[in-house]
Amino acid sequence: METRILAAWETVKDKHYMQTIPGVSDLMAAMIWAEIGDIENFNHPDQIVAFAGYDPKVKESGNKKVILGPNKRGSKVLRWVLGIAVVQDLVCGKEQKSFQDPDIK
Repeated sequence: METRILAAWETVKDKHYMQTIPGVSDLMAAMIWAEIGDIENFNHPDQIVAFAGYDPKVKESGNKKVILGPNKRGSKVLRWVLGIAVVQDLVCGKEQKSFQDPDIK
């Protein structure tokens, strides 16, 4: 399965944009691309956030408005891949920065 995903990923013409995102490997970028599809289908970044299920859950009653965590209605796979990318960037990013900048402890 992984080889088929990566083979399809090789045919994407603008894949270099996804490869610049910290923490995103080739396989993760391919999975994000497969979940999102054609980026032109989204008019605003907020639509991609909602598609991933990261937009906030809002409950309103009368004059009260309560904003809760993510609504999680979107793509579970996309949420999972983005979450893994964040963790990888946090872990690996600190290690890389410690080698680049001696002032970072």
